[in-house]
Amino acid sequence: MLKRIILILFLFSLTLLHAKKELLFYVGITMVKPIDKLAREFEKKCDCKIKILQGGSQDLYDSIKLSQIGDLYLPGSVTYRNNNLKDGLILDGKFVGFNKLSMVVKKGNPKNIKPSLEELLNPKLYEYYLFSF
Repeated sequence: MLKRIILILFLFSLTLLHAKKELLFYVGITMVKPIDKLAREFEKKCDCKIKILQGGSQDLYDSIKLSQIGDLYLPGSVTYRNNNLKDGLILDGKFVGFNKLSMVVKKGNPKNIKPSLEELLNPKLYEYYLFSF
């Protein structure tokens, strides 16, 4: 997945870097960390600046629609891209990867947590979850 993103960023830069030295990326919140790392490496190699706006996919799209500026939109779900191609703001779309849910447990899995979504409903595990809103 990272190789695809790097390739897309490189190809994207060939057309845009000749016209400007700053790129504006709209990135879904779940992908910000890996994209930020790639963007910083890309900046060094291509002598440019990449500004990343992060947020929910629909909120980001609404910002694009309002501002009419931006260079790359990476929503958290392909549905946002598909639904928004029809209004002409998004010119093209390519699949570069996907988000994947992960369950993380203490080394050795001492609570014997099963690898299933149903396990998240187990009331015996509630005290071990930390939620922040």
